[in-house]
Amino acid sequence: MIRITNVQADDSHRDILIVFDELRLVETVDSYYLAIDHAFMPGMSGDLKVTLVLEKLIARWHEFVLELGTGDVVYLPVDFSDQYLGCFRVERLTSGYVLVSYGFTTAITGHHISPSDIPRLKLSDEDYKVASAIIEFDKDVLVDYIQQALL
Repeated sequence: MIRITNVQADDSHRDILIVFDELRLVETVDSYYLAIDHAFMPGMSGDLKVTLVLEKLIARWHEFVLELGTGDVVYLPVDFSDQYLGCFRVERLTSGYVLVSYGFTTAITGHHISPSDIPRLKLSDEDYKVASAIIEFDKDVLVDYIQQALL
């Protein structure tokens, strides 16, 4: 199961909890770039905006995973930082399954993309550093997890 929780800290740092049970992943990331996302509600900031941007971000994840063809790879960003971009990597296998991992890239950083309107990221294998287990997962189960991710 994937859970994303906005723990609403005062300074927009280390205030979003990400848990992906099957990857044994527990990460706490910043909401800063979600709160200042200029592409969405530019005059607004704060917890409500962070929640709304998270909803748009997860909706894009859902769209990207549904559109995966055999052999395709998609990156689902979630940790937007000045130095790197933390993301899930999802690769569609021929059998209706996907390979899923969590990692990061320094080829693209958090301030280069809008969390509310993420593009399909093009990364080479060298640009993505795996920081978790790599698991094979039923694609339909992953889609369900993404739909239920935001708490």
